[in-house]
Amino acid sequence: MYTFAFDEQARVFTIRLRGFWTPPVLAAFVDEVTARGVEQSKRYGRYGVFVDCREYQVQTGALAEGFASVIGRASSHERPVCLLFAAMLVKMQAERSLGTTAAAIFLDEATARAWLATQLAAPPQVLSAA
Repeated sequence: MYTFAFDEQARVFTIRLRGFWTPPVLAAFVDEVTARGVEQSKRYGRYGVFVDCREYQVQTGALAEGFASVIGRASSHERPVCLLFAAMLVKMQAERSLGTTAAAIFLDEATARAWLATQLAAPPQVLSAA
């Protein structure tokens, strides 16, 4: 349902999401991503988050809101987050659920990665969502 990787050189935490989730999967994800985020903040300081949602399906409203809550808490000027989707319908669900968080949402991987690299290169107080 999800995997994690951290590129130390680029300072990017990559999260890959797949499939249709259940409440227990979301709860396990929240626990694990929170623990990893705290660990990485202590070890690396400022880093970006690239969430690959190309294999993530449209979720129930409650799960979409729960996921949006996690992303909303993770997104900040100190930790820019971008999400990559393959399908417009899932992207639209994410946009509706996320509202005006600092997370940026994309359909193109090169554009998403370029945005994240730009955010990480800029001083934290200058960061902005796409």
